[in-house]
Amino acid sequence: MLQRLNPRPDFRIYEIIYSGARIVVFEILAAADRPLTFLHDAYIRTGSINRKLHDFPEKERKIWQKNETGIFEKEIARILSDGPEITYLLDTFVYFDLLKIPYPESNKSVIERFMSEGFVIPLPDGKIGITNLGAILFAKDLSEFEKLQFKGVRVSLYNGTNRLETLKDRTFPKGYASVFKTIIDFVDDQIPQKEVIEDGLRSELRRFSPLIIRELTANAITHQDFSVSGGPLIEIFADRIEFTNPGIPVIRTLRFIDENSARNEKLADILRRLGICEGKGTGIDKVVDL
Repeated sequence: MLQRLNPRPDFRIYEIIYSGARIVVFEILAAADRPLTFLHDAYIRTGSINRKLHDFPEKERKIWQKNETGIFEKEIARILSDGPEITYLLDTFVYFDLLKIPYPESNKSVIERFMSEGFVIPLPDGKIGITNLGAILFAKDLSEFEKLQFKGVRVSLYNGTNRLETLKDRTFPKGYASVFKTIIDFVDDQIPQKEVIEDGLRSELRRFSPLIIRELTANAITHQDFSVSGGPLIEIFADRIEFTNPGIPVIRTLRFIDENSARNEKLADILRRLGICEGKGTGIDKVVDL
């Protein structure tokens, strides 16, 4: 059934005991940026029956009109009662370190800078909202943000060329900007290297360039579909590395090397300024050239 749905829904299972009886509750989260389809058709409830959405063009128009305003980066990930909590939940130092600018002397200046970037926003009654953009980039622990808790990058190392035996499996539950270098170093350390001797000197030959790992990891992070459950996955085999991210490409795969389009434009812009990804859509081109 799930294989016939697009996008695949994110659901959670809860078990409770009520009046001595065991009850299992399934919570199915609503699709964020487009209607859920079954065998390529979207449906809508009218009265007591389900009807195909395209039979109700006015309702369909309103749904799409509503979805156009739902930009992932601007949505609120968590509401705080006051400003100081920001530095408890977000690794604010990373932002200034990557931009190579001095860290402000006061929390107020940090908050103002983060507000100017859209990482946090002011709310009524003096409260502050951490946006998805701020959390997905700088969270010290993504589990502190319910909608993002499963978005951490996962790296799996297998024995041989298939998935029958897992040697290592590690998830990095931090914001992407905070943990990017750690991920790249970890992946690079797991890749088998060949020892060669040339002119009497022993050296190690890398199977994959660190630049390839960096570009494809950044690409998987930047262009994922955040409305789909799960996070970026890097799988290391004896003969290859596979990079997977949630969602389907926004452009045809055959046009990867001569066309570019960002699904998450604000995220891509910030990652470019932080020196993590390309902003010109040339990442895949570099990988192919290598």
